[in-house]
Amino acid sequence: MECDTDEGHNQAEKPLTSATSPTEHSSPLTTASQTPEDSPEQHAGKTTVTKAPHGCLRIMLPHLPRRQGRAWLFRFDEGVLMKQSRETRSSESAAMQYVREHAPSVPVPEMYHSNFKCAGLGRIFMEEIPGDTLEKVWPSLAPSQKEQACQDIWDIIMTLRQIPRPENIPPEKCFYTTVDGSPMYPQGRLTGNSTLPLDENLHNTDVALRKFILQRYRENHGPDEEVKRNFPRSETAVFTHGDIHPRNIMASEHGRITSLLDFEYAGFMPDYWEDMGMFLEVWEEDRDWADTMIRTKPSSWNFDATRALCRKAKRVLHW
Repeated sequence: MECDTDEGHNQAEKPLTSATSPTEHSSPLTTASQTPEDSPEQHAGKTTVTKAPHGCLRIMLPHLPRRQGRAWLFRFDEGVLMKQSRETRSSESAAMQYVREHAPSVPVPEMYHSNFKCAGLGRIFMEEIPGDTLEKVWPSLAPSQKEQACQDIWDIIMTLRQIPRPENIPPEKCFYTTVDGSPMYPQGRLTGNSTLPLDENLHNTDVALRKFILQRYRENHGPDEEVKRNFPRSETAVFTHGDIHPRNIMASEHGRITSLLDFEYAGFMPDYWEDMGMFLEVWEEDRDWADTMIRTKPSSWNFDATRALCRKAKRVLHW
């Protein structure tokens, strides 16, 4: 149980009341971290412990978990959701909190508690957003509603790009970095090995980042002047979600955006990086959404070079 009490990060927590009965409290407690990626169903109906304000412990009963990418989502009563996986890191909770503080108009779940030192697992307890993902809502939307949804997404993206860099990260270190300064998660996408660290100077300049990616491309696919010529350049690092697609967006039945989810790839990155995440490799079921996003893009947004790179060099980034 110490996993969820001693090492957690309490950010903007609110009280969590018990979802179990007194008789259940007297039974042995089981955290939701025991081999969740092998057989998570075993945790449904078992209690888990988290730390609430003033150091008191609250015991909650999780419902049957569901899979979301590499993570498992445990839903508790009272509108609380726990995301858990080996890839859930402190940078994700830091990014969520940073967006809520510096871009309050962007809908992001409220975070209650986080912990990243429990048997290699990371956990984030957050507000459960009601409704469905944009992926589920999209087919039922009228063309005008689809365009409005995409315009709302662009508004969110443009707002995120105005977020100031953290004061604790100097400008020369803020070109390819997370909000809390922890290692950038997508390094596995660049190196092909999630445990292989990037060059420590990679995040300093656009030149260093471009050089690294082009080198990776040559190693795997040989020299290609078209890739080198089309590779986008940037003088600016902006706050980037890094993984915007219909499964990471919650929406109403009419297509209005209610929340942006999954900030595991978020950080300050070159201003073309958001394009990479959205259009690098579009799933067939997302094709209509991607086409609508391109059609409704702001007039100032130019990603022709990025899309040319995507067609040639997407394998470099392992996306």
